[in-house]
Amino acid sequence: MPNATVQANAPASPEATDRRGFLRSLVTASAGIAASAPLALISSPATASPGEEERELFDLCHRAGQLLDEHVQAAADLKSARARLRERAPLPPRPRKKPDKLNFFKIVRNPVPFGSSKPIECSVDQVYEHLFERTRGENFESARKIYDISDRYAGKLYEAAAESGYSAARARFHRLNNEIAELTKKAFELKPQTNWGLAAQSAVLLVSLAASGAREDPAQQLATNALDIFVKQSREVRT
Repeated sequence: MPNATVQANAPASPEATDRRGFLRSLVTASAGIAASAPLALISSPATASPGEEERELFDLCHRAGQLLDEHVQAAADLKSARARLRERAPLPPRPRKKPDKLNFFKIVRNPVPFGSSKPIECSVDQVYEHLFERTRGENFESARKIYDISDRYAGKLYEAAAESGYSAARARFHRLNNEIAELTKKAFELKPQTNWGLAAQSAVLLVSLAASGAREDPAQQLATNALDIFVKQSREVRT
C-alpha cells in the first residue's frame, strides 16, 4: 500500500475529519452485513442457503470491519508518535568547517514542501525510515553517506524512534496494512453465490481501499453503491 504512510503522516483537514466519520460508518455497516446476512438468507425464500464460501465471506467481512477500526486508531497513533519523534530526536551537529562538497539534503524537524528549498529538507522521521526501514547491509552505509551523518548520529536517531514510540507505531500500522491486504486477497479468492455474499465482498474491498488511502476511486464508488443497496435490502427483508 504505497499511499498508506503518506496518509498516516498527512496533517488533519476537514476532508480527513469527514473521511474518519465515513470510515466509522463503514465499520458499522460491515459488521451489520456480517451479522444480519445469515438470518436474512434463511428467512427469505428468494435466496439460497449460504454455503461454506459464503459463510467465510461473512466472517472475513466482520474481521475487515474490526481491522479498519484498528487501522484508523493506528494511523492516529502514528501521527502522534511522529510528532514526538520530531520534537525529541536530535539534529545532526553543524560541521566545524565548511564541507568539501555540497549537501543535497538537510535534516530538520518540520520540512518545507519537497522541492521548495536547497538543499532539500528531510524530516527526522523520513531519515529514520530511509536508514532503518528501507535499507539493509551495504545499503545502510550508502544511505548514511547520502545524508552525510555519522554512525553516532544514526544511533541516536534510532534510540529516539524507539523512545518516542514511533518505531513501534509504524510497525503496528504496517502490520495492519499487510493483514488487510491478505484478508482482501482471501476474500476475492471466494465466489459469492448471493447478494449478501457480494455485499460482504464489497465491504471488504471498501476497507482495503480506505486503508490504502484511495480517494474518488471508481472501484470504491462501485463497492459503496453495491453495499448501500444491499444494506437497504437487508432492512426490507427484516421488516
